Amino acid sequence: PFGFVGNTPVYGNASTLEYNNVSSFTVGNEWTANSTTAGAGVPQNVSLVNNASINMPTGNRGIAGNLTIASGSTLILNGSNGDLYIAGNCNNGGTFNPNSRAVFFNGSTNQTITGTTAFDYLFIDNASNVTLASSISINNNTNSKIDFINGKLILGANNLTLDGNAYVAGASASRYMVTN
Repeated sequence: PFGFVGNTPVYGNASTLEYNNVSSFTVGNEWTANSTTAGAGVPQNVSLVNNASINMPTGNRGIAGNLTIASGSTLILNGSNGDLYIAGNCNNGGTFNPNSRAVFFNGSTNQTITGTTAFDYLFIDNASNVTLASSISINNNTNSKIDFINGKLILGANNLTLDGNAYVAGASASRYMVTN
């Protein structure tokens, strides 16, 4: 039902790395790098479908485009080392386990977060802003936060819940949350 990649592939700007119906699969040579441009080890898009369960290895990973987690699928970040960088949209219809790791939204055009998602550390680094299409939360872990590096988080009619000790960092006159 699935194969293994020996050498790191070079992805094009229309590529999609799809994890389809795999159980407790740990990412290997098929996704090795972090960049906002598709290329060696960096897919344009990543999709988890048909009950795929994916474990991220140590080390940062980036997606040049969109992340899609379909219903029944799970993405688990590595609990000891390795943040996730998303330059496109995040569509979460399944389960996302941040595992005390950070997620950076670092695109150059407006990005959208769809699907109720809980983050431990959420970084906004996009001058064109990040927009919520669903409510999200920041978990109650030690030092959990939403951190503004560049741009705004547009809530619209959605909620941002800061659980327990979670807090907002990096806000300024040009980096903040926009509500209705």
